[in-house]
Amino acid sequence: HASCDDVMEKVMEELGLQVDPFKLQRKIRIMKDDGKIRIQGLDAEGDPYSNLDNILFRFKNQLSWKFTEEPFVIQTKYLDGGNVDDVTLQAEVRFFGHFNEPSAKITIPWDNLSVG
Repeated sequence: HASCDDVMEKVMEELGLQVDPFKLQRKIRIMKDDGKIRIQGLDAEGDPYSNLDNILFRFKNQLSWKFTEEPFVIQTKYLDGGNVDDVTLQAEVRFFGHFNEPSAKITIPWDNLSVG
């Protein structure tokens, strides 16, 4: 008995080919429109893909919202009464973890977000 990785390693060795290391890449899109911030998981080609388990949003360094299912949308009217011209929001994006990937902590400056 052998794992698939062990078998493929031997096959590649016999063929004289090098096995490239596994590299996992996760992508997300952050958009603002109509007074909302949306975070969406993407696949390798940039198409919508459900790779996010949950998102924790922090505003003014306090835990404000936890979203556990899509869509991951926060309405800016709940941030300082909608005064978001100079808002920075922190988000901790947690992936499903099938590959033990860590969460990603990101800072979202309102004025630098593209409208989409």
